[in-house]
Amino acid sequence: MWLAKILPVHRHPSEVVASTDVSPTVAELMKQRATAIENMVASIAAHDFRTARRYSYEENRLNKLLQNLQNEKSVEHS
Repeated sequence: MWLAKILPVHRHPSEVVASTDVSPTVAELMKQRATAIENMVASIAAHDFRTARRYSYEENRLNKLLQNLQNEKSVEHS
C-alpha cells in the first residue's frame, strides 16, 4: 500500500465527452476547463496533490476537446 503512495499515478483521460450524442459548445468547455483549473489550484493550496493531478488531467482533456471543436468550426467556415 505504501508503494502506491510513492509511485506516480498514470491515468489516461477519458475520451468520452458525455453520455449523450450532443457535443458540448465552446462556452461549455471553457466553463468546465476554468472550473477544473480553479479546483486544481485549490487542491494544490490544500497540499492535496493527488486530487490536483486529477484536475490537471481533466483540464488537459477539456483543453484538447476545446481545440478540436475550434478546429472543426474553423474548417466548416473555410
